[in-house]
Amino acid sequence: MAKGIRLSESEIGALCQAEIARSIDYDRSEFRKDRVRAIEYMRGEVRDLPAEEGRSSVTSRDVSDTISFMMPGLMRVFFSGDNIVCYEPVGPEDEQTAEQATDYINFILNELDAYEVFWDVFQDALLHANGVVKHWWEPYERTSVSVFHNLTEGQLALLLSEPDIDVLEHQTRELVEQPQTPENPLGGGQLPMMPPMVVAVHDVKIKRTEKLGRVKICAVPPEEFLIDAKATSIRTSSFCGHRALNTRSSLIEEGYDPDLVAKLPAFGGTMSFDRVQVARREQIGSVYTSSGLDESMDIVETIECYIRCDYNGDGIAETLKVVMGGSGSSDVLDWEEWEEDYPFTDFVAERVPHRWLGNSIFNEVEDVQRVKTTLTRQLLDNLYASNIPDRVVNEDSIVNMDSVYDRQIGNVIRTTGDPNAAVTTSFVPFVAKEALTGLAYMDEVIEKRTGVSKNTMALDLNALQGQTATAVNAAQAGAYSKIELVARNFV
Repeated sequence: MAKGIRLSESEIGALCQAEIARSIDYDRSEFRKDRVRAIEYMRGEVRDLPAEEGRSSVTSRDVSDTISFMMPGLMRVFFSGDNIVCYEPVGPEDEQTAEQATDYINFILNELDAYEVFWDVFQDALLHANGVVKHWWEPYERTSVSVFHNLTEGQLALLLSEPDIDVLEHQTRELVEQPQTPENPLGGGQLPMMPPMVVAVHDVKIKRTEKLGRVKICAVPPEEFLIDAKATSIRTSSFCGHRALNTRSSLIEEGYDPDLVAKLPAFGGTMSFDRVQVARREQIGSVYTSSGLDESMDIVETIECYIRCDYNGDGIAETLKVVMGGSGSSDVLDWEEWEEDYPFTDFVAERVPHRWLGNSIFNEVEDVQRVKTTLTRQLLDNLYASNIPDRVVNEDSIVNMDSVYDRQIGNVIRTTGDPNAAVTTSFVPFVAKEALTGLAYMDEVIEKRTGVSKNTMALDLNALQGQTATAVNAAQAGAYSKIELVARNFV
């Protein structure tokens, strides 16, 4: 771009659309497949290991078990104390300010149900490697209706001089007042009564609109967050964005141009994160569709983009906030120069050097869940075959073949001749103990990778019997070091 030439709105939209396309392609590589598989594994669905017909179809739940164990400890770290956040003063002169900031932010977080938000974010981080929180200042209006009677001209003028006042009803009427007769300063008798006065008074009903604002936070589903493929952190990325589905009505309420909103195409359920939404909601087919009966409730896609570009031609990249509307289009609903930090913060379970996307607990346990699913199915198949073995039958010696097929306990089989020659059992050796050994080994693998084991399910020292207190403390400290590392990564 030539120096000194500002970008037009259409050029800004084209830049954003190009970044959106690159971010979606980056997300479509393996990340989206991992997310779908992670959600299914969390539910105990191992679709890449289908069960054979007539065999055990049980699945191991190691991803769910591991994350469920880690969550209470992580939530305890951040939410067990009186203060979720504590500001430390730099010097003695900062003590009062730090105390006030601590009280304010903890009040805000409690008002915003921060526990629920961070529960979702921590779950996302453990299951999908990165959990994202969006935080922003939301302006809003609060209206109140008041009724006033018998206002004078001066009082009415003073009332209506206040900003953001709308008169809903106004009635003027005459009020007869009898002035009070003053005392005679010279004495000797009362002054004559003053004649009645007719005063114009006003009865009004007004609506007062206050322009206020509040802090908002929410957990952003991983499939809705976009980021530059080259990014190593949100703070230093050249592009990031939040994809969302909204109704036309909600967009107009937020202040977007109704004409622009009306031109946006209705969402047809083809968004690239649709498969993840389907997996998350255990549905088949489209997650979001528009009925077409009420256009105001049509669902449309919007992308809130934050992009660094030289839009004013001075050779230095500025940060713009651009709200895009429509799937795959360059329609710009609104844009402005953004002087704050990005309104996103991520929580990474295990950081990967020089890459934004981290490593998840699912990545650590996925293969173990497949192995344990196979071993558990084989164990149960062997147990079934050992307890209810196959029969070898001489049909010529059986009086009633139906009794052979009826596996009811205590069933009577009538035979001719030697019954041992008529029906024999094909015994299957019981080898489940070898499978149990394999399952125990895989539990040790999970413990090494995540720190989660049966011996650290509680803080009771009796959980490890036959050892000294020092040995128990050392074992628990080693097991919890992995969980502590995850908690430190969240800070």
